[in-house]
Amino acid sequence: MPTDEFRDAFFAHMNELGIKAGKVKLDEIVRVMVLQMNDFMVPYESVRRRLEETDIMQKEAADYLSSKQEEALEFVAIFIKDSNTYLGNGTCVKTVSGIRTLIEYAESKENVDNYLLMKIKKEFDIADMPIAEEGFEIHIGENSDEKERSIS
Repeated sequence: MPTDEFRDAFFAHMNELGIKAGKVKLDEIVRVMVLQMNDFMVPYESVRRRLEETDIMQKEAADYLSSKQEEALEFVAIFIKDSNTYLGNGTCVKTVSGIRTLIEYAESKENVDNYLLMKIKKEFDIADMPIAEEGFEIHIGENSDEKERSIS
């Protein structure tokens, strides 16, 4: 995985998902990692190691991810299933690109038909996400210089 392309893709995915510098939850960083896995067609552990090698993530954060590997892999399986990519071994899965994000957005609104959301989740076989309560800090430099960007 070339360093510049890996870094560019990582920060583009963070921006696309609206993840800002500061405290993030495990599921948020894993969502970005799954996108990286898909971009480079590599397993989770390769992306986790590369985050540290490219100075995107500090050693402490990489060690934290390593210690939470079982939970992270649960999220990986869910996101792969939702994304309908070759990471999920084929494209025969019924899905709509970004459906989980759309459903999460709809659930945050007041006038939503919960029955309809449950029916959509069942129809598309969308698993409920375990709640990630623990978070950790991400610090991305204020400068536009990519070397200043890092995750702690």
